[in-house]
Amino acid sequence: MADTTATINVRLSPTLKERGDSVLRKNGISTTQAIRALWGVMARTHEVPDFVLAEQDEAQADEQTRKKMIARSLLAIVPSASCVADEELDDLRFQGLMEKYEALV
Repeated sequence: MADTTATINVRLSPTLKERGDSVLRKNGISTTQAIRALWGVMARTHEVPDFVLAEQDEAQADEQTRKKMIARSLLAIVPSASCVADEELDDLRFQGLMEKYEALV
């Protein structure tokens, strides 16, 4: 017999989960009902709601800021960019970015 439901697992900070759950409880809505409603809207409209896109834009802006900070810190380790060839500087940047990225993973 085929399973007729799907499961979604989401990782949230405990604070965010509690705050969201509190709002849902006050309105008599379960987490499952809220998620089903969101998925239902997207299925009917074939669009992602504006508030979700706004959250995504904010997250991407935060990520770009983080990447810029990493790049600036990597450039700070090069004693003098004028004494390093462009290819060497590119290699240093790439190596440094990879180290930072691997540390985050």
